[in-house]
Amino acid sequence: MTASFLLEFVQYRQLFQMVIVLGMSGTLLIGFQVSVITYPSQDIKSFINETWLQRHGVALSPDRLAVLWSFIISIYCLGGLLGCLWSGSLAMRYGKYGFSSRGSFHDGPLSYRKKTFICSDFIIIVGALLVGSSKMARSFEIILIGRFLYGISAGLCLNIHGPYLSEISPKKFRGLATTTAAVFFSLGKALGQILGLRDLLGTEALWPLLLALCGFPALLQLLLLPFFPESPPYLLLQRKDADACRKAMKDLWGERHQQMEIEEALKEMTIAGSKNLSIWEVMKQRSLRWPLLISILLVTSLQLCGLGAIYFYAFEVFRTARLEELVIPYVTLGIGLCEFASVLLCSSIIDRLGRRVLLCGGFGMMALTLALLVLTLSLQDQSPWISYSSIVLIFLFITFYGSGP
Repeated sequence: MTASFLLEFVQYRQLFQMVIVLGMSGTLLIGFQVSVITYPSQDIKSFINETWLQRHGVALSPDRLAVLWSFIISIYCLGGLLGCLWSGSLAMRYGKYGFSSRGSFHDGPLSYRKKTFICSDFIIIVGALLVGSSKMARSFEIILIGRFLYGISAGLCLNIHGPYLSEISPKKFRGLATTTAAVFFSLGKALGQILGLRDLLGTEALWPLLLALCGFPALLQLLLLPFFPESPPYLLLQRKDADACRKAMKDLWGERHQQMEIEEALKEMTIAGSKNLSIWEVMKQRSLRWPLLISILLVTSLQLCGLGAIYFYAFEVFRTARLEELVIPYVTLGIGLCEFASVLLCSSIIDRLGRRVLLCGGFGMMALTLALLVLTLSLQDQSPWISYSSIVLIFLFITFYGSGP
C-alpha cells in the first residue's frame, strides 16, 4: 500500500505541487484574514484613538470608536462582495493577454482563472503594503483601504479556487483536490490565530507586520503559478487544442489515463456545448432552476450561519463569558484548530455518509447549538458554570460546521 502511494505521489507530483501553490494564496489567505484581525483589535483601536487625538486634539468617544472598528471589519466583506461580482466580468474581459504554461507572455485566449489568481496576487500585495505602512503613515484610513483590497481578492479567489482545482485534477483525485480548498481555509484561520498570539506578532509594535503577512504568499504564488500548465479541460474545450491538452495531462497526471480523460471531456463538450450560459439563460432553463435554487440556498445558509460573527467577534464573545484577557487568544486558537480537525474528518467520511446527511445534520446541530448559546449568554449571570457552557457550545458549533456544511 505504501509503495502504491509513493508511486502515485511521484506520478502526480506536479498536480500536488499546483494544488499547494493555488492554496497558498487562495483560501489559505482568506482564512488568515478572517481570523487574524481579532488579535490586534485593542492595539488597532488604540492606534485609531491616538491618531484622532493628534489630528483633532480630542479623543474619540467609545461609540464612534466602535463604529470605526466595525467598519474596518465589515469593509472586508464589502470588498468580497464586489470581488465576487467582478470575477464574472473578468471571465469575459481579462483573458486577452497572459502567461503561457512555460512562463512566457503572449497573446491568446488563455484561462481567465489563472490570470484572475495573478490579478488577485497583485491586489493582495498592494493591500499588504498599505496595511503594513499604516502605522508609519499615522493613518487608519489606509487600514480600511487595505482591508477593502483584501476583500476584493477574497471574492475573486472564492469563485475560482474550487473550480480550478476540479479542472486540473483527474477524476480519481477530483474529490480530494476540491476539498483542499476547505482544508487551506481552516489552516489559514489556525495560522492567523497562532501568529496573532502576543508571544509572536500580536503585539503593539508588530501588528502592522501581522496584517501585512498576506503579501508574502501572494508574491510566491505570483512567481510560481505562471510556470504550471493550463487546465486540460480548458485547453481542449475552449482552445480546441488536443495536443496542448495531452501535454498538460502528461505534466500534471503522468503518462496514464490521458485518452480516457480526453474522451470524457469531449463528451462533456458535446452535452454542454461550447457556449457559456449567462445567469439569465440559466434561469430560463427549467432543468437548471432547481440546481440553481439549491446552490443559492446552500451559499446563503453558509454566509448567514453565524460563523463569521464568531470569528470576527470571538474576543468579545469570550469577554462576555468572563474569561481572563490572557487566556482568550489561546481559547480562540483552539477554535481554529478545532475547525481544521473537523474539516479533515469531513473529508474522510464524506464518501461514506454522503453530502445530504452531513449538510442536514450539520445545519440542524448548528441551529440547536446557537439557540443554546443565546440562552447561556443571557443567563450567564446566574451561575459561573453557565459562562463556561457558552465556550463549550462555541466549540461544538465550530465542530458541526467543519464536519458538515
